[in-house]
Amino acid sequence: MRNPDVNTTIAPELSLKVDMNKFEINQREFENQWYTRVSQLISPEDRQYFFSHAVQRSRSGRMVSDTQVPGTPAAYSDPQMERLLESLLPLVEQIANRKLYPTYSYFRIYKKGDTLKRHTDRPSCEISVTVNLGHVAQSPWPIWVEGPHGNASIHLVPGDVVVYRGIDCPHWRSAFDGELAAQVFLHYVDQDGPRAEWKFDKRKRLGTVPNGKIHVSPNVHSTAEEDVLVGLLPDKKIKLDPFRARIWREIEADRSIPEIVEHSVSEFGLSHANAESAVMDFISLCNERGIVDI
Repeated sequence: MRNPDVNTTIAPELSLKVDMNKFEINQREFENQWYTRVSQLISPEDRQYFFSHAVQRSRSGRMVSDTQVPGTPAAYSDPQMERLLESLLPLVEQIANRKLYPTYSYFRIYKKGDTLKRHTDRPSCEISVTVNLGHVAQSPWPIWVEGPHGNASIHLVPGDVVVYRGIDCPHWRSAFDGELAAQVFLHYVDQDGPRAEWKFDKRKRLGTVPNGKIHVSPNVHSTAEEDVLVGLLPDKKIKLDPFRARIWREIEADRSIPEIVEHSVSEFGLSHANAESAVMDFISLCNERGIVDI
């Protein structure tokens, strides 16, 4: 395993290389058994970037855990993982043989002793993809998937993925005996199915970094306090701590998101990964509240 402490400031262009003849096998497997393993879908360069990004974020102490795997860092809608979610969409559509909407991404950095209880996923996870971004372990950590023909133990080496019907296929993992494992989960729904309403996980957009400008909505105004923003939902004000206040000043100054991120790195001493995530969390919140338009 290569050192995860590499520069993650510049996000690479994804280089997804697919053997279409083998992809036809994946299509047949998915149709028959509701899951399929795709070997080395993520290139070594791309995988190393995402692995380093995930580990860097986990070491900041700013990530939270969830009730499914307590004490293990996890993140919803990380900007770079959302980019991967969007980039893999055409390939997942080919495997599933249907048009899909992306819903959300979620990643964890598992630690020694972690388990994943047998479960099925929520409505926004009709078609799910689990990606092994990298691990520090003697051997791959298998994921168990139950399909219509029984259970299977699927071993993913870094760069491999498994595509499965997340709502229909129970899946789980036994105790992890390595040091760490970075896994990202990417979820999609059928555009023409009963769960299409879960497009973007019912958000206005994915959490990717937008290419264009951020526009302050004409609906926004501040209250008598300088540290509160009010948009279309006056009962849901956004309080500005020093970090958010700084971002807001940058937005008002018509700065681009990369500029805002770099200023946040220098002023608040954050890593690029954590600054980008924090900036996008705030901007996405403002977008949902009608305070900015993206």
